[in-house]
Amino acid sequence: MLSIRDNMARAGKITPPQFVATAFDTLFPEAVNTEWYVNAQGFEAVFHHNQQEMIAMLGANGELLETRLNLQAAEAPAVVMVALAPRAELMNVIRVEKNGETTYEIIYRNRHLDRFVMLISENGKILTDNQL
Repeated sequence: MLSIRDNMARAGKITPPQFVATAFDTLFPEAVNTEWYVNAQGFEAVFHHNQQEMIAMLGANGELLETRLNLQAAEAPAVVMVALAPRAELMNVIRVEKNGETTYEIIYRNRHLDRFVMLISENGKILTDNQL
């Protein structure tokens, strides 16, 4: 299974401003192996929390904008599996929490081995479905 890091381009590790690091430490006190990057919204922390790989996006002022959690295929919620069932094989699933909403970003491949990325709402509505 691909990791979150395999799905995202990286510009280079940085050291965030202290107030951003402090905000992160308050939100994720048990985070380990944290790597920091700059992104369009501010800062991105890639880390492990409760033995799972996560990404937290923090704004330039340190507020939490989004989290991404890399799930194992067996952890994929039923709405993901129902949306995927007629299409093909699940390769990767990421739970995205942003603006109080949860969505699932999945990568799957069809029987011809073409890869696709799909965004599914928490209630199972397919928001996007594009070939990679």
